[in-house]
This record gives sequence, structure tokens and C-alpha cells, in this order.
Amino acid sequence: MRTEWIARLDMKEMVVLRANEATTIEEHFAVPGPVAAAQVDRWFPGWHRDNGSSRAKLLDFCDALDVAPGASAVHIETRWLKERVQSALRRQELLVVPALRQGAFGPLLPLITQNVVELPKTRGIYIVYRFDIPFYIGHARANIRACLEIHLPRKRRAFAKVPERIVQFDYYCPRIEQETVADVLRELDPATFGDMGLEPDPVEPPAKCRHRDCQCLAYDDRNSRGSPKIRFVAAMKAVCACGHNYVEHD
Repeated sequence: MRTEWIARLDMKEMVVLRANEATTIEEHFAVPGPVAAAQVDRWFPGWHRDNGSSRAKLLDFCDALDVAPGASAVHIETRWLKERVQSALRRQELLVVPALRQGAFGPLLPLITQNVVELPKTRGIYIVYRFDIPFYIGHARANIRACLEIHLPRKRRAFAKVPERIVQFDYYCPRIEQETVADVLRELDPATFGDMGLEPDPVEPPAKCRHRDCQCLAYDDRNSRGSPKIRFVAAMKAVCACGHNYVEHD
């Protein structure tokens, strides 16, 4: 079972966890080991005077390392706790990660090149947020990285004047071949996402119908013309002008 602590360090909410339990995203955003070790005096002010708050935080860190002195904690010098934590941070046995806001699929990541280029080149669903509010949901049928690249602020005029720090995204890539886009969207909150359109991206070819006898060369929603609403796709009620369901187009 994963163990983590929430601590206010330097007036910021941070997550402290064991390195072997961290996700790839958490490893990416973790404070570098030498930098974290150098912040110990600032993160735990007054430790040398046995400050109660700082001592309690240091004990929590030691709990994460399974080296807490247990019942004898009251007799352990705060300096020993501080030095043990500092060493663990330097060697990155413990990671300190800024608390990330959560989106529909996971932590909200800044929409910057550094985060996008690390995405897999596979199919998936992604949501773009502005001020933590979702305003665009895209469906990548083949390459989610290429689709998100065109949303980078430097490439898309719509975001050109929006500071990068307030444009974020999260994403989901199906884990099994049989998992359809409808299966994924069914897990989203219908009150928040239900009436949003599921958008295609110009970097991918039109979504042709799989049926051999169908002349449909691109999906065009029969009810709303263009992009179908999330609630219709989730309920398998999004139908193209050709009469076939959205999930039958690829």
C-alpha cells in the first residue's frame, strides 16, 4: 500500500513519499535531491531548538523511511532526525513533490513542450484546461503526442496570449485494445463534461467508417453536425450521417 505525507514546506503544500512508490509524473516534478537536501534548514525552521512542528515533520519523514525510533522517539535528538532526512533527500530515497491539482484522468500538467514530448505515440483521450477549467476534449485515434503538440501555446494562435502556467492538460491512454473511447468517457462526470464536444485533430486523417459498404469518409455527427457531445459518445448514441456509431469510425 502506497504511503505518502502531505506537508507544508516553505509555505507550499508538498507530497513526501518513498522513491520506489513514485509515479513517472511525480519523479518528473520532484525537487532534485541536492536541492531538497539544501532546503532542510528552511523547510524545518528551528529544528536546532527542538521546534515542535519541525520535529513532528522530521519524524514523519523518518516514518516514510521506516527508520523512526518508535517508542523511544522522545529521547532521539532532533539533529539525528534532521541529518537522516537530509541524507535520504540527497540520495533521493525520499522524494518531495509539489502537490499537483487533479484532473479527470490524473494530475494536471502544464501544457509545455517538455511534458508533451514525453507522451506515448498511441491512441488516447486528452483534456485541455484553462484556470483548472476544462474547455477542450480531444480524441487521438493514433498519436496523442502529435495531437497535443498542436495545442502548445507557441503553435496554436488561440492560446498565444495565455500564460503557459494557466494552460494545463491531462490524458488517458487505453490499457487494453478492446477498451473503446466510449468506455473511457463513461467514467467522466456528466455534469462537467457531458455537453462538451469530442474534438478531432487536424494532424490526423479523417475518421473513416470501418464498414466496407459505407461511403462515409469522415465522421459527421447526425444530431449536432460536426463533433459529437461527450454524453452521446459515452452512451453509444453518437451516430454519423452514415448511420454507424462513432466508435465504428477510425
